[in-house]
Amino acid sequence: SDFQSEAHRDIANAEHNGISMEEMESRYHGMTCQAKSMYQLTCLCGHDATMHSQTPGGARFFEEEPNVWRVIQGLCFRKDGVEPANAPIKKSKRAIGEQLLSTGRCWLGPSGGMWAELEPSKHGVGWALVEGPGFGVEGPLLEKMSASDGQQ
Repeated sequence: SDFQSEAHRDIANAEHNGISMEEMESRYHGMTCQAKSMYQLTCLCGHDATMHSQTPGGARFFEEEPNVWRVIQGLCFRKDGVEPANAPIKKSKRAIGEQLLSTGRCWLGPSGGMWAELEPSKHGVGWALVEGPGFGVEGPLLEKMSASDGQQ
């Protein structure tokens, strides 16, 4: 399945962050029923589990409105081309605060990484890693900008 909840991510990162399973369980049991449901059924991409279960043929793509992502760790991992599944990954340094325009199309990689399709007229055809395991960084690399951030 291509669904990875916030709970899955936190459990996977707990040991690395020095948090015991007992502490994780205590945090979970302290949540309201509604909060528990959201925690278990909201994907890292921000959609609920239903969206992923209804994706035809197990496709890992989803659409949202075009948006702007802000570089927040000074790095960018990119896959060139229209089809991200088999494209090689390129790592580059980027200025913190640099803005990347997105078409609104996203792809979830086989290990759970979320990739945003870049606006080709601005950045060429390709995909930028928003967040995902296995890249030697903690937390997201890109942050979606809101209208209050000055997004045009």
